[in-house]
Amino acid sequence: MLIAPARPAQPDIPAASPTEAMPAEIPIETPAPASTDTPVPAPTKTPAPTPTETPTPTPTQTPALTPTAVPVLASTPSPPPREPLNPKNAARVAQLARWGKGWVAEVTFSPDGRLLAVASSIGVYLYAAADLSEVRFLPTDAPMRSVAFLPDGRALASGSTDNTIRLWDAASGALLRTLEGHTRSVYSVAFSPDGRLLASASNDRTIRLWDAASGALLRTLAGHTSWVRSVAFSPDGRLLASGSEDNTIRLWDAASGQLLRALEGHTNTVLSVAFSPDGHLLALGSRDGTVRLWGVR
Repeated sequence: MLIAPARPAQPDIPAASPTEAMPAEIPIETPAPASTDTPVPAPTKTPAPTPTETPTPTPTQTPALTPTAVPVLASTPSPPPREPLNPKNAARVAQLARWGKGWVAEVTFSPDGRLLAVASSIGVYLYAAADLSEVRFLPTDAPMRSVAFLPDGRALASGSTDNTIRLWDAASGALLRTLEGHTRSVYSVAFSPDGRLLASASNDRTIRLWDAASGALLRTLAGHTSWVRSVAFSPDGRLLASGSEDNTIRLWDAASGQLLRALEGHTNTVLSVAFSPDGHLLALGSRDGTVRLWGVR
């Protein structure tokens, strides 16, 4: 029988106590970082503003208005108003001044070329032809549509929308007389070359012949079927031509008033008629955009 050898005795190793199994870890304190915050300054108190008193403005007395001359057109005198408008004086309110030249309907030179007459919507102006300075203003209450000088230049006639013709003294501007008879606006006036007759053309479809010296109505020429816009004497004074909105031109015997001929061809209103200085040509201006010349073949 085999006997196993005996094992050598092992020294006793004391068992580690549970608390001594691992040495305890010693904590290492990390120093706290230095604060990087910017120090907040202590708030400072702003002193309250000391209230200051606003000085009370001293009332000043408005000076009384001094009446001044009202600017008006030449030959249109008007005194400054003496009292304010109110219900009691409303019936006495009147126009004191008027500004502007108005629109212009016709211009013409005096026979000697020294004056330029202008028919406007507020009256007739006379200008010196040399420098165009205003010589005189003849105010009217209605628009002037036409103006013409007497052949000797001493007087002028104007046709108006108030259905009248006015005769003026060219030197003084005095109104000599007013011719009445037309029933519509007077669009054209013309003196005969000898100055004895005055012709007027009107929207009442007639031409009237007047005695230039006395203002008496001599005859009425009827025949146009619409407004008559222009009238002119031939250089010898024997013929009278008229242009109308009926698109025709009519030739009249100036002495008798008889209708001699009606000229046709324009397709719109004939606004202007004029004889050449030698009387050979008659020029017509129309709203149809044309100018036509007539003469004897």
